[in-house]
Amino acid sequence: MDRVQRLSSLWNWLPVFRAVAEVENLPAASKALNISASALSRTVRLLEEDLGHDLFDRVGRRLVLNDKGGALLAGLRDAMRIICDAIDEVNSALMKGPVRLAAPGSFMPIVILPALRLLKQRHPDLRPILASVSPSQLAEQLIHGTLDLALTDQEIRLGDELAAELLFRASYGVYCGAGHPLYDRDDSEIDLSEIQRYEFTAPPGMVDHWPVHLDRTVAVQSTLLSIGVELCGSGDFLAVLPDMIARVPRSFGSLRRLPFEVCPPVPMYLLYRQSASQSSPTRAALAAIRDSLAA
Repeated sequence: MDRVQRLSSLWNWLPVFRAVAEVENLPAASKALNISASALSRTVRLLEEDLGHDLFDRVGRRLVLNDKGGALLAGLRDAMRIICDAIDEVNSALMKGPVRLAAPGSFMPIVILPALRLLKQRHPDLRPILASVSPSQLAEQLIHGTLDLALTDQEIRLGDELAAELLFRASYGVYCGAGHPLYDRDDSEIDLSEIQRYEFTAPPGMVDHWPVHLDRTVAVQSTLLSIGVELCGSGDFLAVLPDMIARVPRSFGSLRRLPFEVCPPVPMYLLYRQSASQSSPTRAALAAIRDSLAA
């Protein structure tokens, strides 16, 4: 049996396998695919019998992906991503279809939304899909094709498949809202030790660019920068915020930037797959983001 025939014999089982392998849970995969759990279980068994290997370890009622299953899942992710890129390239002749973007929440209205308006003016049939993704998952989702572009100020290990483009450098400061004890104090009365007396709100992992060698008390953690801005604006907490975000007018009034420089300007990168950069939808989105920032 040649390779094409061999693959065609199990082709229909592979999407089911991926859905189950991604979550290692039959009920969750059943809900995602709208297929009964028993049908999914039979499909996985058929695939395993055809391959002659178990792909999962059965631990009680749980399915745990084993080494052979992990190898098949990795190859399947790559293959499906390549197929998705090819479909995007076919659609690109008409400049239609999805283009998937992720950015920190508070950067969306300032950086991404103006670019999307420009993109839709140029290519009305493109369908932007916006997502909020943890920095730790950006590289994986870009490589697997669930994202096309990602804006980030975090260091990402790129490898050979990803590219990074420096868009701008964002300055950061320590801010407080009206009602905070430091809000009306003179700059001459505020130093680092005074700032360290008060509680902060910060993201998990403390990735807000506060100097790691300096102590502070983090009372509230939030994965969303927009929530950090609101908590800061309440007057109860300090926060390290990008200046371009903190200076946007808010319903609670203005935030005050305290006289302490937390870090040098931080590079903001746009990440994308090397292969996806050749597809017209991704190129069009890249161009819209560049042109919007230039304007």
